[in-house]
Amino acid sequence: MSQYPRSDTSAPGPEELRKAVAHAGEKLGQTVEALAAKAPDTAVDKAAQAAAQLRSTAARAGQLAAERTPDLVADKVGQGASAARAYRTPLLVGVAALGVLLLVRRSRRHR
Repeated sequence: MSQYPRSDTSAPGPEELRKAVAHAGEKLGQTVEALAAKAPDTAVDKAAQAAAQLRSTAARAGQLAAERTPDLVADKVGQGASAARAYRTPLLVGVAALGVLLLVRRSRRHR
């Protein structure tokens, strides 16, 4: 295991042992650094693959929805979106008021 030759008659001295320990520590440090560098790369690669697959699936779902939605429904959705954009502020105020009302009602029930 040791890289230092030993004769059968003499045991390694303290200095030789210190050098062997320092060398082993150095090699271990290099191994740990290599493993640490490899782990984030693998995680980043997997995350990128998952994101690409998610984008692809979402695009495919959007295409299917667009192809299978009847024109009448698509027109009504477009009209609703236009109305929501035209009356954005009153719509947001109404939703906020409804949210506050529901929170107050919920807090009164839990008393």
